[in-house]
Amino acid sequence: METDKTPRVNVGIRVSPRLKNELSMEASALGQSVSEYGENILHNRQSTNEEIVKLKMEIFEKDAVIEELNSTIKDLKERVPQDLERMTKVGDAIETKGTAPLPGRTIYNDERLHYLLSQLKGRHDLVKNAFGDSFKIQYNTMDDVLIALVYSSKIN
Repeated sequence: METDKTPRVNVGIRVSPRLKNELSMEASALGQSVSEYGENILHNRQSTNEEIVKLKMEIFEKDAVIEELNSTIKDLKERVPQDLERMTKVGDAIETKGTAPLPGRTIYNDERLHYLLSQLKGRHDLVKNAFGDSFKIQYNTMDDVLIALVYSSKIN
């Protein structure tokens, strides 16, 4: 609040007795008169309005983020049945043929991989990875052969 000595004018306002008592108690708690306290309230109204505008903008921005997240959730929920159907088909193909007919997964059609699986099928092995850790594996599917190859490979 301004502490200058500019002249003041009276502004008469009508309030309920309850509000007058509240203002009196609040002013007294701050060591001010009701008149000083009222002037401070009026003086600070501009910064309060600016704060309200700022908070409204933040709410608007948060609402936009929430809207975007809700849209993403909706899209993901709509894709679940399609993804489940596709994964079921892949699982069925792996069970029946031992191959996975996925785009970009042509490794499953590689003759050498089929040959390796035919030679190793049912066998157990201890695979040592590039870090020297070992794990047991049984060759039942092409995935098992690929896992053994990937984890036992050392790249120089």
